[in-house]
Amino acid sequence: TEVIIPEPYYPNYTTFVHAAGGVIRALPTNPWEGYRYAKRERIESLITKNTRAILITNPGNPTGVVLNEDEMRMIADIAKERDLFLICDEVYREFCYDDHFGVPTMAKFRDIDEELKTQLALAKLELESAQQTFDFAEEDLEYFEADSSVSYGGQTLRAIREAYEDAETARDSARKSLELAQAAVDSQLAAYAAALDDAQTAYDNALVNQQAVETSVRQGLEDQRAALSASRASSDTSVQELEIESLEDQILDCTVTAPVSGTVTAVNVTVGAAPAGVLFVIEDTSRLEVDVAVKEYDVGAVAEGMQAVVRADALEDEEFSGKLTFLAPAASQQTGGTVEYEATVAVSDAGTPLRIGMSAKADVIVEEKEGVLAVPYESLGVSEEGLDVVYLAEEQEDGSFLVREVPVTLGLEGELSVEAEGEGLEAGCLILTNADETLVGRAITPDFGGDAEESASGELMDMMLEEARGSAS
Repeated sequence: TEVIIPEPYYPNYTTFVHAAGGVIRALPTNPWEGYRYAKRERIESLITKNTRAILITNPGNPTGVVLNEDEMRMIADIAKERDLFLICDEVYREFCYDDHFGVPTMAKFRDIDEELKTQLALAKLELESAQQTFDFAEEDLEYFEADSSVSYGGQTLRAIREAYEDAETARDSARKSLELAQAAVDSQLAAYAAALDDAQTAYDNALVNQQAVETSVRQGLEDQRAALSASRASSDTSVQELEIESLEDQILDCTVTAPVSGTVTAVNVTVGAAPAGVLFVIEDTSRLEVDVAVKEYDVGAVAEGMQAVVRADALEDEEFSGKLTFLAPAASQQTGGTVEYEATVAVSDAGTPLRIGMSAKADVIVEEKEGVLAVPYESLGVSEEGLDVVYLAEEQEDGSFLVREVPVTLGLEGELSVEAEGEGLEAGCLILTNADETLVGRAITPDFGGDAEESASGELMDMMLEEARGSAS
């Protein structure tokens, strides 16, 4: 039985897991990433057929890492999808004071309830099956010990006793699983009950306060109107009218009205709490921007107004058009000895599946060409005259391939390939990689992935007419 735990972790976890008959499968972290570990690919790479649980500490001990709600949701989804126990040590949750008091708890994800109920039901069935196997083994053992001279199904006393002990171990294990599942359900229900009580109390208090304020304001308004009616005929009523306007403004202040249209992306106020600062964040999701960093060695090649290609990690190979709208005049940060400049890329495409908060990157198009041939860098060589060349493998009538050196003129450079133009160079040519002038004029057998005896490796390059780009990201 394996339990996945982010490392470094509370030392007593080792004792707890070993005492339960399990082993710890550590999830490594590092200081240059701030000890953050909530990456789906990292966690799933550690899951094996022996994995039974994921244990997290939030906030972390001893690292102090605090998981956000999206990271907690992702870990809960993994546990649900892989049918694993999710053990959450949240003993330090009330001691986090960064943005607001406390941090989210796993108890808020209600869909985990069904998983807990399913695990509890399965644990009960497993215990019933183990108990039935144990009862049968106990009957066999008692029967054989009563009359050991009788051969029972060809089994010896030792075999029956071992079957009895195995059944007893299985029953005890199933009983422990049931107890753990029942404890998880009880803990979840207790957390929900406490959250419900807190929410109900906050709502009741807010309702009482609202009613008291409205009653006081309305009473004051009625009093002022009565005084105004009594004195209007014989006195100046300007003071009373100002007081009425003030009271009416107070009533209007009880309603929050957004100054612009958009999508609410953050709520910073709760029922019953005194409002302060920004209550809601409203953003225009139809005009998305990507905040990027341009490295020092690329900043001289890019400029505001250049076109860009935007990609999001969550959307795999999808690409979206954009434009570089801002490039900081001064460096903003230095990461690992590399100076970087803040920049903004505005997404040009409308109706994209991009969402606020997604991890995304952008390639700024510095220069581009269409309708040219590109070859990989590893296929380039240098002739005896110092010219750039590529080595073509031309098929002969007998089925062999003859190597020919072709001088080329290089053009626009990309990350993996470079524009090339030369006599006889066309789409579909067979180009050798990692070759040299010693092969010129020789008949070879290109290696397309098998174990060829020829030392030079050949590669069939489908030289499509493609767009070659230089980019800074």
